[in-house]
Amino acid sequence: MKISKFTEKVRGSQKYRDPDTKWTIARDSGKANSHGGSYWKLFNSKGKRVATLTKEGKVLRK
Repeated sequence: MKISKFTEKVRGSQKYRDPDTKWTIARDSGKANSHGGSYWKLFNSKGKRVATLTKEGKVLRK
């Protein structure tokens, strides 16, 4: 997953949106204490979480 594609800041939140797919990423709320290297949460266009990503965009869990 290319994190650089998420360029639109979602108003009123800490999420970023991909303008093409409308999928969003949000910073893992665990921050420094996140489990197993998780850094981002990936959400589909309907807001359902579909994966957990590393800082570089590698899928850790679905």
